[in-house]
Amino acid sequence: MQAGVDDQAGLPQFCYNGVMELSTPEAYFRLTLLGYQFPDAEGEPYDANWLLVRVDAAGPRGAWSVTDPCLLTHEAAALAAWLESAPTGQAPPVISFLEPALIFRLVRSANGEDLLRIHFGSLVHPAWASEPGRPRQNPDRWLDFPLDKSNLAAAASSLRSQLREYPIRREL
Repeated sequence: MQAGVDDQAGLPQFCYNGVMELSTPEAYFRLTLLGYQFPDAEGEPYDANWLLVRVDAAGPRGAWSVTDPCLLTHEAAALAAWLESAPTGQAPPVISFLEPALIFRLVRSANGEDLLRIHFGSLVHPAWASEPGRPRQNPDRWLDFPLDKSNLAAAASSLRSQLREYPIRREL
């Protein structure tokens, strides 16, 4: 199994509980926890907690799906807490992770609207974002969503629900 490749590559199917989703009429972002990257690594405090994450997203240039072990269990839990606190103004403006595949950022649009911006690093960005000659920073590498308290609370709840299937594993 390769990490960071399109799911059409024959990755195994996993059972999972729900999907974290944010959407607008122009874009969507779905995050699904598929399982531990190393299911047999229980007792290894670091390797035991890597999660295989499926990202399904769409923006102005198209849709893509990628699976990558880009979050640790405690990072997924921190993301859920951050999503809940983001609309209240009590969250830090950015949450990032050990693997820089996904970065969540609070931004203000040119018209003054507060937004949640999801940045896609090289492991989870769309294949067309790697075209030769394209600048590293461009709108194709992030998606913006309204900073809506109920939608972010639902996303956090979904992520926590998924995490119940994959709790933080401690050293034996």
